[in-house]
Amino acid sequence: MKKENKGANVKMMSVPDGCESRRNRMEVGRVLGSFILKSAQQEEALHHICF
Repeated sequence: MKKENKGANVKMMSVPDGCESRRNRMEVGRVLGSFILKSAQQEEALHHICF
């Protein structure tokens, strides 16, 4: 298995078995959760600036 680590982006280069597939889904969930959190924080900051 080859991993390329670039900040929050992690790529796993292999044919996933059950465990690796689950790990990949967890990684995608973590990145998406982080993105949603940052978006919500930016929206809240913008709201405070405008109002």
